[in-house]
Order: sequence, then structure tokens, then C-alpha cells
Amino acid sequence: MYELVQYLPKVTYLHKLSPISKLAFALMLSLSIALSRNVMRILSLLISLTFLLLWLCSGERNILKPYLRLILFSSLIMITSQSFFYWRIFLDNVGYVTLLAPTTLRKVPILGHIILFLTYGKGLVFSYDGLKYGLLVSIKFSSMLLTNLIVLLTTRPGDIARSLAKLGVPRGLIQLALIAIKFIPLSIEEFLLTYRIAKMRGMEFKMTKLHKNLSMLLKASTISLIRRAKLMAIALEMKGFSISASHYRKIALKKGDLMLVLFAIVVSTLLLI
Repeated sequence: MYELVQYLPKVTYLHKLSPISKLAFALMLSLSIALSRNVMRILSLLISLTFLLLWLCSGERNILKPYLRLILFSSLIMITSQSFFYWRIFLDNVGYVTLLAPTTLRKVPILGHIILFLTYGKGLVFSYDGLKYGLLVSIKFSSMLLTNLIVLLTTRPGDIARSLAKLGVPRGLIQLALIAIKFIPLSIEEFLLTYRIAKMRGMEFKMTKLHKNLSMLLKASTISLIRRAKLMAIALEMKGFSISASHYRKIALKKGDLMLVLFAIVVSTLLLI
């Protein structure tokens, strides 16, 4: 299983740039994408970032598969939720089409009452404005994810940590964030491994015992992850973590880094105007 945060060892122009300039690039673009309302410019940026990532990962496209699944799954949830549960519907600020009236939903046991509760008694409705808003949010999310992914693929975790430390972020907080990000794929992999072992031992995941079996799997996975975390803590202690280092890898800004920051400023300006 490919890790969700994995450095891609290659010799490219982006790999040679300073982590500080790449972090500034990602921060400026992410903020501009979040504040921008120009759909076409954000979409153009998304397409450009996609081609850039395909070029970076040429020969190792499997690295992008988990991110593609994440984007598709998140976009589907955002578009669906906003189409049927757009917040302006409940303020009567936008038009909508009623798919299932409240009187019909009251006849449906459990699920009908849940939908009525979530829609404040309006029933199951569809909003075209909600669909457009969901598309906008999904495009923004995808663009921000790909922007930060470029930085993660072209920068070693150690270089990111050193750059953040140079900017004044506490080293302990940096290490905690990096370990937490690394543990996301490890947790999924550990759970799937425990599930396969349980299946090989003859455990059946029927609906009648699903809660009990899942609880057992989660307990086993949690114990294994705690054991791994203890080993990691011992390794960090043996390496002298939290002790002042005797040497540092020098991080200097070059002409290419200034060009990247300037490019980020130009793109951010175009997104915001």
C-alpha cells in the first residue's frame, strides 16, 4: 500500500528548490483558492496541476491512485450533500425541486424521519444552486490537495521539518504532525492486515455479529499500533530527539526559489481579481 505522504526521489527543477519557497508557494495558492470565486480560473489551475503531477510521477503513476480515490470520493460526497442539503434551501433563499414530500417521507419508517430531521421538515429536495456550490467546493478542495501534494512529493519530510523549525515552529510540534500524518496509512494497513488474518482464521462478518467482530478488529489493530508507536518513541530517544543538534543541513534561498514565490504571487492575484 502506497503511503499517502511519500517523497518521490527524482532529479527535477522542483526537487532542487528550497522547502521554504515551496511551502510559501503552497500556502499562498491554497489561501487564494479558498478565497477565490472564479470557477474557470480555479478549474484551469486544477488542470495545470494535474498535468504537472502526471509529469512528476511519470513511470510511478501508482502513487497518485490513493489521491485520485480520495478526490473522487470527497467530490461525490460534497456534490451530493450540497445538492440535497444546501444551507440556503432552509432559508428559502434559492429555488428547489421537491423529490419526496414530507407527507410521503412520514410513511417511511426510520429513514423518512431522519431525512425530515436533517431537512427541517422540507422533505427530500434538490437545489441547482446547491449542485453548483458543491462543484465549486469540490474543485477548490481538489486544487488545494494537488497544490500541497506537489510539495510533499518533491520535498523530503526532514527538509520540511527543518524549514518549519527555521520559521520558528517548535520541533516537537513538527515531529508530532509528521508522525500523525504517517500513521494514517499505517492505521489503514494495520486494520486491513488484521481483517485478512481474521478471515483466514474463519471469522465470519455477518450482520448479526458485525459490531462484535469489528470491535475485536479495532482492538487488535489499536494494540498493534500502540506497540509500533512505543518502538518509534524508543528509536527517537536513541537518536537523541529533543537534544540540540550538532549540525544542520543549510537551507538557502536561490534565484529559482524567488521565481517560484513570484509565480505564486502572480497566480494568487489572478485568482483573487
